[in-house]
Amino acid sequence: MSTNTTQPKSPEHHLTFILAIAASKALQKHQVKCTIHPKVTYYKQDSNGCPKKSPIQEGADTTLRTDRFLDTDVPTPFAVGGSVDVRAIGDLEEVTLLARGGYNSIWLVKLDTKLEITQATFSNGSSSPSKHYPIDKYILRHPCADSLLPNQISNEVAFRRFVTFKLPHIPVPQVYSYSATNDPDTSYIFEEYINGSPLNAIWMTYNPSQKDNIARRLASIVVDLAEIRLSKIRGLDPEKFESAPTVEGCKFFKGRGKLHRNESYPIGPYSSTKEYMLACYDKEIFYYSNADAEDIDESLFDDISIEEFVEQLREKRRSLEEKDIADEPFVLIHSDLHGQNILMKGDQIAAILDWEFAGSYPLSEEALSDGGIDVVDADSEELEEENEVWGGKIREYIGELVGMRGWESKDVELLLGEGNRELGVARGEMVP
Repeated sequence: MSTNTTQPKSPEHHLTFILAIAASKALQKHQVKCTIHPKVTYYKQDSNGCPKKSPIQEGADTTLRTDRFLDTDVPTPFAVGGSVDVRAIGDLEEVTLLARGGYNSIWLVKLDTKLEITQATFSNGSSSPSKHYPIDKYILRHPCADSLLPNQISNEVAFRRFVTFKLPHIPVPQVYSYSATNDPDTSYIFEEYINGSPLNAIWMTYNPSQKDNIARRLASIVVDLAEIRLSKIRGLDPEKFESAPTVEGCKFFKGRGKLHRNESYPIGPYSSTKEYMLACYDKEIFYYSNADAEDIDESLFDDISIEEFVEQLREKRRSLEEKDIADEPFVLIHSDLHGQNILMKGDQIAAILDWEFAGSYPLSEEALSDGGIDVVDADSEELEEENEVWGGKIREYIGELVGMRGWESKDVELLLGEGNRELGVARGEMVP
C-alpha cells in the first residue's frame, strides 16, 4: 500500500478502505459490466453531502403519445454499458471521505495505476459507438446502517441506467460496479468521479441570464422525465428494467426499514393508485404495531395511545377501501431534485445525482404546486426569496414546455395543480 494512503481512522473508515481495495482487485481480476447507471455523488470536497428533507393511457391521443411519450412497460435487456479492462493495477494511492449524508457516505478513491474504461453510448434508446478512456480515481458510495437494502442500491443503479438508455441527453454519472445485498457492509456503488460543484453552493454567483438558462434546462429535464409513462407504481430492477419495489424515504426512517418486506405489507409494485395508498396504510399500521419501542417517537403519544392510533389508521384504511380512486398517469419522478443534487461545471449541468428514490408514481406527485425545485438551501430571507422566484420560473417554463409539446389539459393540471392531498397524506409519515 502506498505510504500516502489515508489510513483508517474509524470502523467505518476501515471498512470503506477494505471495500475500496477489494473493488479495485475485483476489477483487476475480471472485466466488470460497466452499465452507465446509477448513483454517484459528484460532490466537491467542501460539500456537506447532506440529503435534503425533504401503459399509454387508453383513449389518449395516440399520435401525440407515439411521438412524445416513451412506453417502457416491456422489460428491456440493457446492452452492456461498458467494461473496465484492467491489464495491471497498482495499490490504492488515497481514500478520502468527501461527504457524509443521511443515507450514504461518499469516498474519493485515487489509484496508483489508471484503469481503462469502455463506455457504451446511446442516442434515443439505440447504441452508439463506445468511448474509451482511462481513470485514476472513482467515487465509492457506502450506504448507512439503516438503509433500505438491497433495493436502495439496486433502484439507484436501475434508474441511472434507465435514464441513460432512454434519455441520454440527461447527464448522470457512470457506475463502474455495484453490490446490492441485505448487509450495508457488503453493499456499495463504485462510480465515476466528476469534478464539479453542487448548484446550491454556487447559484448566487450566476448572473440573471445564466440563472434563466439553468432554470429552463431544469424545466426540460422535469418534463422529459414526466413523459416516461409506465403501467404501474414501481421501482426498477437494474438488469432488465423489470418491476421492483418502490424505494421511498418514508419507508425506512425511524426503524421502518427493519420491517420493510412483503411478509409485513405489500412493498410494490402496485397496479393502481388505490392499491398503493392502501399499502401505505398497511405500512404504518404494521410499523406502529410491531416497531421496537426505541424507534417510535413517544412524544407523539401524550394524548393518545399507540393502540388507539393504530385503530384510527385501520378505520381510515377501511374508509379508503370503500372509495373509488381514479388513476393518474404513472410517470418517472426523480423524487429528490434540488440544488444539492444538481452538479454544475461552470454554468452547465454536468450531472443529476441521487436517483435512489426515483420511481414511477402518479403524475401529481411531481409536487410542483408548492413552488417547484429549490435551487439553494433557504437558510436566510434572501435565499428563501431566490427559491420562491426561481422555483416559480422553473414552474412557469414547465408550463410553457408541456403546452408546446401538446399535453392534454387534464395532465397539465395534474402536474402544475394542487396535487392529490389524500395521496400525499398516504405517502408520508402518519402521526396522531
